[in-house]
Amino acid sequence: MTSNSFSLDNAKRSLHEDGFFELSGPDVGTQIAEMEEKHFPFLTPYGLTFLKTLVIDDTRIRHILEASFEKCTLGHWLRYRALPGHIESYFRNDRDPDNPDDAGLHGLAVQLWAKGSAVRYYRGSHLLSFPTEESERRLYETSKDAMDEAGCPAEDITFPSGGL
Repeated sequence: MTSNSFSLDNAKRSLHEDGFFELSGPDVGTQIAEMEEKHFPFLTPYGLTFLKTLVIDDTRIRHILEASFEKCTLGHWLRYRALPGHIESYFRNDRDPDNPDDAGLHGLAVQLWAKGSAVRYYRGSHLLSFPTEESERRLYETSKDAMDEAGCPAEDITFPSGGL
């Protein structure tokens, strides 16, 4: 979902229904390029400042996190290379279909996208069960056929200047 002005209600609705929400971040692409020039020094004071500036101090992200969870922790902090044609998830999508309380928002990934990035999200896939196997990144991977069969429409999003 593209949005020029931030609305917490729209973000929460989109996360619940679609499983993702796009935020503009005009400086994100430039700051990622600077981070890349330094070879992604995540575990340094520079890396901590990068995280603080682009994620923690962004009131939009903070409001979404505070409205979604009582407690938040940083669980993943690294850079992924592109894997076109792979459908991955941070969480297993093999929930119990007979237990509606098992579906929904169990975690939230804040993804920073470099200039020129493109991603494909599958609307509503976070609410359904899919067969998964371990991906080469040790995440969970499912097939396009499973997404198509479940009726989860793909949405391609590009980030010409970077984004969140």
